[in-house]
Parts: sequence; C-alpha cells; structure tokens
Amino acid sequence: MAGETDPERLTRAFAALREAGITARENFTCCRSCGESEIGGEGGSDPAASSTSTPSARIPPRPVTG
Repeated sequence: MAGETDPERLTRAFAALREAGITARENFTCCRSCGESEIGGEGGSDPAASSTSTPSARIPPRPVTG
C-alpha cells in the first residue's frame, strides 16, 4: 500500500492475527515480562495454544545493518 507507514502496517498485522484467532496484542503492557505473564488471560481456551515459549523467543532478531 502506497503511503502506509510502518506503525500502520504493524497495526494491520495485529488486526490480521486477531481475525485469524491468534492471541497477539499491540501496545499491551509496559514490558515483555509483564506481557508474558498477562497474555495468558487474553487467549482462548485452546490447550494447544498454551505454551511457556513465546513466538518472539523463537524468532531470531533481524541483523542490524548500517
């Protein structure tokens, strides 16, 4: 989309995750630690979705170039 900013793209991505039934929140808590402890209350009742491992822990960081 022409003229779409990165924050707008992120908001759209979170909306798509929500529509797909995936628990993900944008601007959810103050930090990752608080987010991980609170996100469990946000998800559905799918036992397969409950895990102590978070997606962000499995995705390697993007290398910094410059």
